[in-house]
Amino acid sequence: MTAFLEGVVKLRVATLLSVVIPVHNEAPNLPPLLSELSNVLAPLVEYEILIVDDGSHDETWRTILRLSHEDSRVRGVRLSLHAGKSAALAAGFAYAEGDRLVTLDGDMQDRPDQIPLLLAKLELGWDVVTGWKQARADTAPRRLASRIFNWLVGAFTGLWLHDHNCGLKAYRTEVIRALPLRTGWHRFLMVLAQAAGYRVTEIPVMHRRRLHGGSKYGLRRVFHGLKDLVAIQLFLRTNPFGNAEQPGEAGANPHLGKAGGQQLMQTGRLEVTPVLRMVAERS
Repeated sequence: MTAFLEGVVKLRVATLLSVVIPVHNEAPNLPPLLSELSNVLAPLVEYEILIVDDGSHDETWRTILRLSHEDSRVRGVRLSLHAGKSAALAAGFAYAEGDRLVTLDGDMQDRPDQIPLLLAKLELGWDVVTGWKQARADTAPRRLASRIFNWLVGAFTGLWLHDHNCGLKAYRTEVIRALPLRTGWHRFLMVLAQAAGYRVTEIPVMHRRRLHGGSKYGLRRVFHGLKDLVAIQLFLRTNPFGNAEQPGEAGANPHLGKAGGQQLMQTGRLEVTPVLRMVAERS
């Protein structure tokens, strides 16, 4: 408890927290999720919320527009095509302005009240903190697939975590700026961060069942994950981060930051809400 309180006190001096939420057809879940986020974060830290619509075909974008008009801290980014979670996260990271960054899924299974635990852990000296879902509210096949996947990631990379693919993570933003994020690589951000010299850890977090919509999980994702794991292993064998003494020195991500925002806008694949004034600043 003392360590947690120490982390919370340090967090209060942070300039801004960016919360990035990738979503695909999650319209009913967004209003209650943002209400919970506000209740948890408002007493703790100044924050912004970036919701990235990954080519939804329901009312997700209209819901984001409404929420952004109701609260100026809510910002929306829209991908015109369903490009996948890695692309959605990269778009959100490109526009995040905080010095701390949290990601969570938009299906309400990740609990906002667990975010302070991750942030407090960051403030105790870690660079990346991922959740380890407890009493996981998923089907038995999905839990089994997750265990196999996590074991394989540990065996291939040497980083043994219980839940590499947990959507609830917290970062020092400079870590994200230093890592490559290619299609499917969002599952391996912990591996990449450790390879770049950053300190990574996990903490138990509570999980809950989905109330609205359906899972986007399927067997095809398992095969994609295995393929991406092989790609990550081959990538790391090239020693991409070198032997730099400073973490991330050799891993600058060309798709993030100010220049990254320009590149994304030039593709014509992003649409932003009127309150996202960074569009003018970065064009």
